[in-house]
Amino acid sequence: MSVLGQDGDGAGSLTHAASALFALRIITPSVSALRSNRFVGYADTFRIAQHDPALDELFAAAGQLIEPEAARREALTDVAYALTSGAVALAGLTPGGFLGYVLDCRTHVVTAAPHRRRKLTGHQAWELLCRAGHFPPGTPGRLTEAVREPKLTPAQLVDRHGIADPRVRQLIVDYLSVRCADMDYSSLRILASCLAGLFWKQVEILAPGQRDLHLTGELYDRWREAIRWRADGKPRGQQDPILLAVRSFYYDLASWALQEPAKWAAWVAPCPVPQRELRGAAESAATEDQ
Repeated sequence: MSVLGQDGDGAGSLTHAASALFALRIITPSVSALRSNRFVGYADTFRIAQHDPALDELFAAAGQLIEPEAARREALTDVAYALTSGAVALAGLTPGGFLGYVLDCRTHVVTAAPHRRRKLTGHQAWELLCRAGHFPPGTPGRLTEAVREPKLTPAQLVDRHGIADPRVRQLIVDYLSVRCADMDYSSLRILASCLAGLFWKQVEILAPGQRDLHLTGELYDRWREAIRWRADGKPRGQQDPILLAVRSFYYDLASWALQEPAKWAAWVAPCPVPQRELRGAAESAATEDQ
């Protein structure tokens, strides 16, 4: 739905007013309402209105990661539109959430211009969010990969990471099989990468004899140091999603063991991730609640 009701200066004023109301989150527009109108400089308007340090950092990163300027502007506009229509802060923008925005855009384009129905919006924004470290490890680097990737079973997702211990491998498969009922596939894929690849596979590399979830403080510290670095040797930007996944894993097992002790009780162990290490995640959650 267009917010432009007339031609001339009146239309421009109305567009500016709508842009301000959307950026300040006074009104939450649909994707169609955003993309039906030409909001000049909306990304910058949104960034200024939000006062979000994480968003400021992403804009700064875009200046280093994306050339030319037109592609950078397109990426930041899509990020701003996804956050606006989804009513979330940057910290709450997941790969699955951004894919939802992309598919909504495609629906709008099919309605407005059927000849463009094959084109997906958001390629530049997706790559920016990946390269800047906002999306969790395991997220496909390109939007087309995320859209076209065949859905794998929990067992197939775990087996991609080559866990040696068959008992732990089955535990993670069983855990993901339960969790998949309350999350989208993209989120499940990332959770599998965090638990099977970045958590337990790393534990096996550091301590080949480890057979249960009781991690010593020394082993945990070594694991924390290992995940600070990506496979290419560069520092890992976002570690909170990994820590949150591991912490939830431990607490879920403890909770489920009360209901099904025969299946889960043997795996209950003290969670090695202290709350103090999730300061960034807690601050992000507080930002979303504001």
